[in-house]
Amino acid sequence: MRLIKDIKRKYGWRVITMIHRQERIGFLGIPIYRYIDIEDSEAVIRAIRTTPPNQTIAMILHTPGGLVLAASQIAMALKKHPGKKVVIIPHYAMSGGTLIVLAADEIIMDPDAVLGPLDPQIPMGNVVYRHLVSSR
Repeated sequence: MRLIKDIKRKYGWRVITMIHRQERIGFLGIPIYRYIDIEDSEAVIRAIRTTPPNQTIAMILHTPGGLVLAASQIAMALKKHPGKKVVIIPHYAMSGGTLIVLAADEIIMDPDAVLGPLDPQIPMGNVVYRHLVSSR
């Protein structure tokens, strides 16, 4: 929280965070995994839209990815913001997180941070369909 306050004070940026962590304590011993979902898109889009048009948005992103719909909505809203967009990746942004990163004007990454592939998957019953990209 102190770092976020320092960024706001030093640069005058609007800081938006989307941080997903795997919780070690889950329901009945089952770990809880967080990922980009519709609730995230609603909250992040609201934060983007309430940011003054001339103010830079700094988005701190740490996520394994998530729903393509939610990630796409966030990326489109971020891209439409008329001010400068900076995405900060302290550790990793995978799949849908990478999609959001691509909407930024500037990307700041820790030297050891990584981006992951965009690999849309559609679950249908017990089968998961994946979009495969051909090199042809």
